[in-house]
Amino acid sequence: MRRTLASGRTKAAVFNRVLIRLPVRKGLAVFESHLGLHYSDNPKYIYRELRRSDRPVEAVWSYASSAKGFPSDAKLVKRGSWRYHLALARAEFWIDNQGYPEGLRKRPETTYIQTWHGSAYKLMGLDQPPMKSGPASERTRLARMVDRFDCFLIRSGHDVDTLAKGLGVRSELLPAGYPRNDPLVNGVDGDPELAAEVAALRRSLRLDDGRRAVLYAPTFKTGPKGRPVKLMEPPVDPARFARDLGDEIVLLVRPHYLCRANLPPSAARAMRDVGDVADATLLLLLADALVTDHSSIMFDFALLDRPIVLHLPAGGEHDTGYFDLEEHAPGPVTRTEDELVAALADLDAAGSAHAARRRAFAARFGEHDRGTAARTVVDRYFGERSAHGSHRNR
Repeated sequence: MRRTLASGRTKAAVFNRVLIRLPVRKGLAVFESHLGLHYSDNPKYIYRELRRSDRPVEAVWSYASSAKGFPSDAKLVKRGSWRYHLALARAEFWIDNQGYPEGLRKRPETTYIQTWHGSAYKLMGLDQPPMKSGPASERTRLARMVDRFDCFLIRSGHDVDTLAKGLGVRSELLPAGYPRNDPLVNGVDGDPELAAEVAALRRSLRLDDGRRAVLYAPTFKTGPKGRPVKLMEPPVDPARFARDLGDEIVLLVRPHYLCRANLPPSAARAMRDVGDVADATLLLLLADALVTDHSSIMFDFALLDRPIVLHLPAGGEHDTGYFDLEEHAPGPVTRTEDELVAALADLDAAGSAHAARRRAFAARFGEHDRGTAARTVVDRYFGERSAHGSHRNR
């Protein structure tokens, strides 16, 4: 009986039949990032703006396993717990970047602000062949989740034509840009709290010896059964990297959150595993250059106008996307370890040669990133209480 009462199915049934009949608590907002993995991404920067502007909001953050790193001035609830379900049922706002549990109905009085977590190169949702040819139940399941959205943030017309269309979004598309990208546009000089976070991260990574920091942040790879490969290898053999580039560059290896980096202890002088850094925005701010594949991180980093290298080894999983990646590449494309080492050995030349393409890339895919996204969202939905009642029933 205890197992039955604690099951997700029981909690969803009680949520949908009982809890959402409780009164909404005005000003209660539930935040979640990457299914409760950590305090990060667009929800973090909306929360910071709410706190900075002193709006009368009662913030609740969900965490999946550990409460470490979450804000001390917010109420914390474990994802999937009864307290989590109660908070969602009574909230005036849901704010997340991926998706709350699919079986939970959203009441009309709750406004769901879906920030998402990156522009799309890879085919998304209904545009994916397995989704098109798969069972109708999967498309119905996606539609049920997406139809809960009241607002969906977009960075560009590209997001409208690809991401929003692929997911089947029918809510308001808010052309605000991404709150997490505000610091990439504005810098951190006017934000002492964020500047302190970046400085602390730089110290913890021992990036104080004059070498350049290059961030390696690819997306995940899939195995034979379509599941993410759990171990991510560095793009260059660590011994070779240390020998050829280690005196000039420190490589910050950032695996996708579904993976972990496979770095030997001997790589420590020239490579750092930054997979446990919750907020990727901090890494972007301190990185002097980016190496990636078709990860959406390239769309964000381009706003900094710093060198980008696309490492696309032959036979990789980057052949199908919404556009020709090589045609629009914001930097040199490398196929082999030798080519990547050569590009990194002369970053200034690579950056200068591709400056115009990089800026065109940023203008195309980040046209709404003006450094005001968090404030736009907060002003739109968290002004006077009477001002956002008309947004709840979309």
